[in-house]
Amino acid sequence: MPDEQKEKISSSLKKTLASDKMNGQRSKAGKENANAIATLRRLAKERIQIDKTVVLTNTKEEFSNHIEAGNIYGIQNNKILKNCLGETLTAGKNKEGNHLIWVFKESFREGFDYQTELEKEYETRSPQNAKRKVICLPTGEVFDSIKQASERYNLQQANLSKVCQGKRKHAGKLKDGTKLSWKYA
Repeated sequence: MPDEQKEKISSSLKKTLASDKMNGQRSKAGKENANAIATLRRLAKERIQIDKTVVLTNTKEEFSNHIEAGNIYGIQNNKILKNCLGETLTAGKNKEGNHLIWVFKESFREGFDYQTELEKEYETRSPQNAKRKVICLPTGEVFDSIKQASERYNLQQANLSKVCQGKRKHAGKLKDGTKLSWKYA
């Protein structure tokens, strides 16, 4: 990011910080500004990351940045960036169906088996991410997974999951109009 753009962001942040303080207390608008400031800082950080060289660990290919990599592999470049920042485990799959693992060149370790480490990470994930049995309360049916239940009742898996987590009350209806509630077994 050019210095003049960094300076614009920095001066914008300073102006916002100065204007949202009123006698040492933050107003409601000040709190909203604080959220905006946090967003600006995050965006500024991501923009600084853009010019870093990215490595696809599966093939050891290097790209000048995540945007170039995304264009070549047909993957959203923000997903590659998040993978490089460690926010996600992978970004995209190759033609054989293998997960693609991306890192910044400065973090790349020659000879390190990224694929094996990825598999270990998937194995050690928390139990809430593993397959869990689901019960349809009105019918009493038990399903081996959310996917199985969603296919049976033609529901979106995310909605069914939200019901099981207590974030929604119902997902789907029976033919007679009975709303379906769900819980983990």
